[in-house]
Amino acid sequence: MKLAIFIFVSLKATSLMASDWNQVGKTNENGTSFYVDTESINGDDSLKKAWVLEDRTTSKSVKVNGKTIKYMSYKSLRVVYCDKNISSHQRGIFYSKRNGHGLDLHSYSEHFDDLEFSEAAPSTMAEALNEFICFFDKKLKKYT
Repeated sequence: MKLAIFIFVSLKATSLMASDWNQVGKTNENGTSFYVDTESINGDDSLKKAWVLEDRTTSKSVKVNGKTIKYMSYKSLRVVYCDKNISSHQRGIFYSKRNGHGLDLHSYSEHFDDLEFSEAAPSTMAEALNEFICFFDKKLKKYT
């Protein structure tokens, strides 16, 4: 009996940590791919959150707190107001290797009330990510 309970709890914990990364787009200029973890999409019709992965083929330098870091991938918790097409990043982690692997070079977290939202420009990756997050049907497991 104890073994059955242990197996059930282990399987449940594994399913809670599962992710399902779906490619939303790829940039032409440097081959950077963008993915959304469809298992993480949550919220209501007007406000949704989801984890997004930016996976690069070449490193990118970014200044963080006055220090320059070079990263290969970046995961962020994207917050989207679907009816306004505005978004922000509540959490973020920069990684030294592709696909969200390697060293955690820098991470940050913001309180929801402190987020600065910006409108996605038409025909950009930001707009594609917002639309995918807002219109993904978790029951059908597809973009609608």
